Amino acid sequence: MELILNPYEGIGNIKIGMTKDEISTILNIIPETFEKSEGEFVDDFKLMHVYYNNQHKSIAFEIFPEIEVKFNKINLTKGKIENLKEVFQEYDRDIEIDEYGFTSYKYGFNIYGDSEDVESLFVFEEGYYNK
Repeated sequence: MELILNPYEGIGNIKIGMTKDEISTILNIIPETFEKSEGEFVDDFKLMHVYYNNQHKSIAFEIFPEIEVKFNKINLTKGKIENLKEVFQEYDRDIEIDEYGFTSYKYGFNIYGDSEDVESLFVFEEGYYNK
């Protein structure tokens, strides 16, 4: 499956602000809900985890490498984090880098992994980290 990142909107036809049922219909997967951290319940759609606000609308997606997500022809879910960081700095010179990867607030995503490879792409709504 290949989807396009639309910053602060979503990936492909999976949009920020959708309900569990809407996402389930698009992916044709019935998710399992689990507690990711204390009081934070997330839906596991196998290929991605979906986070919600108090109104049960999606606010973020944690996407795993089984889904290819592209932005300007750059594959954000495959490859080495260091290579993606170097390429992406041409689009966003203000990326925030840490020991696990990087965040682009300009385009609304994080790329992370415990190794050199991308383990997940976290796409979030505008203001997600300002809460």
